[in-house]
Amino acid sequence: MESNQKIYLSWTVVILTIIFCWPIGLFLLYLKFKDTSKNKLIFAGKTKIVIGIFSVFFGLVGLTTEMEDTSDDLLIGIILITFFLSLGIYLIYIGIKNIKEGKIYDQLVYLIKYEKIENMQDIAERLKINLNDTNKYMVKAISMKYIDEEIECKNGKIIYKRQVVEKEEKKKKEHIVKCNSCGGINTVIEGENSICEYCGMQLFIRK
Repeated sequence: MESNQKIYLSWTVVILTIIFCWPIGLFLLYLKFKDTSKNKLIFAGKTKIVIGIFSVFFGLVGLTTEMEDTSDDLLIGIILITFFLSLGIYLIYIGIKNIKEGKIYDQLVYLIKYEKIENMQDIAERLKINLNDTNKYMVKAISMKYIDEEIECKNGKIIYKRQVVEKEEKKKKEHIVKCNSCGGINTVIEGENSICEYCGMQLFIRK
């Protein structure tokens, strides 16, 4: 079950590890925010940047210390400094990338959910990215359930499944009715009051 897996990523374990063994704690914190599920991507990006800055800071402090150290542990110190600097730069890079992607997903959700745009090229232009990248973001957004709307993409068009279902249900309720007054053929929707489009007489559906 989701709640029982990865106990080592619980907040209690992460915080205690940061206090008593901060290098491992920082790594566990990174793993905890590696999740890119809905509403977490930008927050995770900011967290990675903060961890990265701390890692770079520790690396620079270690570098300053090692420059004054002439002991036999110099090689180990250089390795650790390189590790922290590399980790910090990597986390800052990934964090910035996460924030950028998170903002794109936010825009994508807005365009789909509120503006109901159906053309992928139009969405690409609004996001100011190329069509190929837009398709990739769309596929990922759907797979990670960023978008609440049930949609699918076909031939550069977005199909809103809910609208398709509503149209099908409406079509099922349509009946062909012959007017008793003038004999005109009308399409009537079940449950709605309808009049003949030719003579204006009330139409009734025979059951």
